[in-house]
Amino acid sequence: MFRISSDESIPHHFEAVPLRTGVSALGWSLAVLTIASGLGLAGWASGAAADVVGPIVVIVGGLILAAMLRCRRCEITIGTKRIDVRSGPLRGMVPTGAVEAAARRPATVWRRLFADEEVVLSVSVGAGNFAIPSRRPAELIEALDELR
Repeated sequence: MFRISSDESIPHHFEAVPLRTGVSALGWSLAVLTIASGLGLAGWASGAAADVVGPIVVIVGGLILAAMLRCRRCEITIGTKRIDVRSGPLRGMVPTGAVEAAARRPATVWRRLFADEEVVLSVSVGAGNFAIPSRRPAELIEALDELR
C-alpha cells in the first residue's frame, strides 16, 4: 500500500527541462575529444611533460563527462508545500506559501543552458527572488496560481 505522510509535499506540476541540443552536443563532443587527446598524449608522446599532461587531460575530460551526465536536465517540482529545482548537484527550494508573485523573463546565467525563458518568483523569505528555467513558463505560472 502506498501512503503519503502529512509531512510530504504533493506534486502538482513537474517539468524535466533537458539541456539545449547545442549545449549537449558541445559538451559530449568536448568530453570525448578531451579524453581521446589525453589518451593520445599519454600513449604516444614522449617526455616527462607528456607523461604528466596526458593523464591530467584525461581527468579533465572525465570531469566534463561526469558534468554532462549529472546536469543533463533540470527538474522542477511544484508541490503543495514547496517548490524544488534540481540540476545535478545544485538544488534550490522555496516554500510554496512564500511565493508572492511570478513573472516571465528571458533566461539568465546558467538557466540559459536549459531554456530561453525563466519564471522569476518574488518570495517573502530568503533572497527575495527565485528563478526557474522553463520551456513552458505559462504552464508553470498557472500551476503556481492554482496553489496560491
